[in-house]
Amino acid sequence: MSSIIVINKPYRDDKAISNVINYMIEGTSDNDKNFITNEDCVCYGINPLSLQTVVNSFELDQRINGKDFGIKIHHFILSIYKPNYFNTVRKKNWASLLSEDVGYYLKSKGYRNVSCIHVTHEGYVHIHFAVNPVNVNTGNKLKNTKSFYNDLLHFLRINYDILKWEGVLY
Repeated sequence: MSSIIVINKPYRDDKAISNVINYMIEGTSDNDKNFITNEDCVCYGINPLSLQTVVNSFELDQRINGKDFGIKIHHFILSIYKPNYFNTVRKKNWASLLSEDVGYYLKSKGYRNVSCIHVTHEGYVHIHFAVNPVNVNTGNKLKNTKSFYNDLLHFLRINYDILKWEGVLY
């Protein structure tokens, strides 16, 4: 079953945004036993020129709206799982579709976001999402994360039911 995995770290320090986005874009090093390569990166509502411009886009929204305190970034993973007949290439194709559609869905809700597809040596395909907690339409900070992720799960079940979405894992 496919699932949404919420990374429940506090992400309150000044380096939280750059740390998460750097990991998403750069993957892990060659000497890491769980080597992960970044296959594709998609930005919605964010200047994608460089790592720093992505970070600046997140921070600017927070400063403009006076919400540069508390949680600085939301980080979750869409884990794509299908039985063995779904090989790595097919999973990457699904991940590419999901990355675009979910990124656009979040942007349409007012949340700027970045997504990156990661593939491990073992062929595990998953998508990391970094979401700015400040809604650009309202200037409010995301507070009800359970509702946010349940709405996302509902969107995925309607549009990508073939991937059999299990639920949200915290």
